[in-house]
Formats: sequence, C-alpha cells, structure tokens
Amino acid sequence: MNGARTRTLSPTVLYGLLVAALVVAEAWIVRTDAFRRAPEILTMAVLADLIVVPLVLAWAMLVRTGRMRPVTLGAIAGGGAFVASLLLPNPPSFLSVLKFLPALVELALLVWGVIVGRSFWKELRQRNATSDDVLVNVHEALAATPGLPVVLQAMVAETVVLWYGLKAFRKKPASGPNVFPYHENLMGILVMFFLATPAEGALMHYLLRQWSETAAWIGTALHAYSLVWIIAFYQAARLRPVLLANDTLLLRWSLLWTAEIPLEKIQSVELLKKSPEHKEKGVLDMARLADKPLRICFIEPVAMHGPLDIRREVSGVLLGVERPEALLAQLEAKLA
Repeated sequence: MNGARTRTLSPTVLYGLLVAALVVAEAWIVRTDAFRRAPEILTMAVLADLIVVPLVLAWAMLVRTGRMRPVTLGAIAGGGAFVASLLLPNPPSFLSVLKFLPALVELALLVWGVIVGRSFWKELRQRNATSDDVLVNVHEALAATPGLPVVLQAMVAETVVLWYGLKAFRKKPASGPNVFPYHENLMGILVMFFLATPAEGALMHYLLRQWSETAAWIGTALHAYSLVWIIAFYQAARLRPVLLANDTLLLRWSLLWTAEIPLEKIQSVELLKKSPEHKEKGVLDMARLADKPLRICFIEPVAMHGPLDIRREVSGVLLGVERPEALLAQLEAKLA
C-alpha cells in the first residue's frame, strides 16, 4: 500500500518569506560601501523596492487568487514605507509622517478584527445550527472567513481545545447501532499522562526556579494547559465517534483526524487479532491501544484532515473501536 503526506507551502507563507528576504537584502544594501558613495540615488531605490516589490508580489500571489482583499494593498504600501524609514540612515523628509503609523495600524487592526470576527461568528453559528461537531464547525467557519491570517486561524482553532476541555462535560455523545465509540480505548494512557503531568510540572518548576522565576511560572502554566489538553482529547474522542451512514464512513479520531469516506472507495476490511508490530507505510494508525483493530484499505488514497488544515493522503487506516465485530459486519453487508 502506498501513501504520502502532501506538504505544500501556502502562498501566504511563501509571500511572507519573500518579503522577509527582501527586507534582509535591503538592510544589507544600506550598510554597503556602494550605498555610502551614492546615498541619494540608492535611498530612493531602497524605498521603491520596499514599497513596489511587496505590492507586486501581494497582487500576483494573494489578491488575484482571492486570498487577500485589494484594500489590503494600501496597508502593505504603508508598511513598506515604514520599514524603509527604519532601515535608511537618512530617510526622506516626507517619511516623517510615518511616526503616526503605529497608532493608525493599531486602529485599523481593531476595526479589521471586529469585521472579521463578526464574519467568523456568523459562519460558526450557521454551522452549529446543523451540526454538533464543534471541531469541524470551527475549521469550516475559519475556511469560509476571508482575510484571516494563518497565525490567527491557529489561535482561534486552539479555542476548540478549551471548549472540549472546559465546557463539553455535560454534552451527550451520539448513540445507536451505527455509532462506534473508541474513547474507552484511550482512557488508560490518558489517565496516566494526566497523573504524571502535575508531578513533572512541579519538578520542572523547582528546577527552572533556580534559574528564573518567570520561566518557572511559564512552565507551570504550560503544564496546566497540558492538563486541559488531555481532558479535551478525551472529551473530543467521546463526542466524535466513528459513524457509519448509508453510503459513507465518517472517520474521526479525537482532535486529530477527520475524513468522510464514501463506501465505494473502500477496497477491503479486515479484523486483526492484534495491532501490527511495525508501522505500515501509507496506513494511518487510529487504533492506539485497541485489542482488535480493523484494517480498512482504500481503492485510491484519500485525504485525512488534521489540525491547522494539515492534510495527509493515506491508502488505509487502522481503526480501533469498541465494537469492531459489529462495524465489520455492517461494512461487509454494505460492501457486498
């Protein structure tokens, strides 16, 4: 079986890297002997580079493809001029107005945040009205909200962990003959991590405190968040079971993986007596600690969707559920 991870550099990230490289190059230019010999000419050249090149790149890579609104080009031009005023030893006098830029940027970001936040909240409410899968709803709302940078998307997506870790206790999972939970398989190892985390956190706090009080408390906060993450992982597993519908198999594994597989893409299903000793190439292991995992092979590679919009192409999965025989029987009946 063959499978491969698809790793693509998004145009937004690529644009950021190119602009960063441009800034580094211009910072080197203003420190060369050539610049000192002809400062007037090269000052205007550096200023033009820092304004025009990011604008052209943004238009070609982001605006034309719909990843950025045209109005953002104004902010890019202002940012380029501001960076030039910082890099140039003797910037042109007309750049002195840029001393007000930080305040204007802060105001613009506030307004932009309100607009984008309202758009995201509207998309999320629409999805929550038709689906109880909070994880998928948030990711779909993020994808449908234009103008959200990758870093902000990651921060918003992380709030899902807080929801599952702090608010999902009273929510009841789906039930029925076509619902196949797996959270009990994870209980043992999660309890072990939950009990070990405070002890490790106390030890790290003591050791880091010898060096820095601030670092010690940061480490403690991270360990406290780890406890929330462990709870969230269990709650997500409890509330996101595997579902078998008439013509699809909805694969879900806690906070990590999701895929809706048409039954026509399933090549074979096999109940194993125990988990394979070696990792199988192209097969995603979703059967951690399961006694009898199901090996499901696909006719062609399918995409598994992970956190932060990660996609992984797999040719099969090892699936651990609490009633593997029942799922096997239903799948064989539908595939017959």
